[in-house]
Amino acid sequence: MEFYCCDDPEARVEVVFELRRPGGQVVLREQFRRNESLPENDLVAFARGVNDLFLEAVVLLDQRIRSERANL
Repeated sequence: MEFYCCDDPEARVEVVFELRRPGGQVVLREQFRRNESLPENDLVAFARGVNDLFLEAVVLLDQRIRSERANL
């Protein structure tokens, strides 16, 4: 997570999800990187922006897991 402030405030998020077997083997890896413009230059707007980005990342991960399971 990164709060980029000043003239054009942004929330920046980079997340890597890994789904692993109990032995540690990676079954699925999903990388998510997004920037979102913020309406205000403050930490409350940042928290809301980051929350929206994390939610988007989880939704995409869920869709990928469901798609992978359908192909098994």
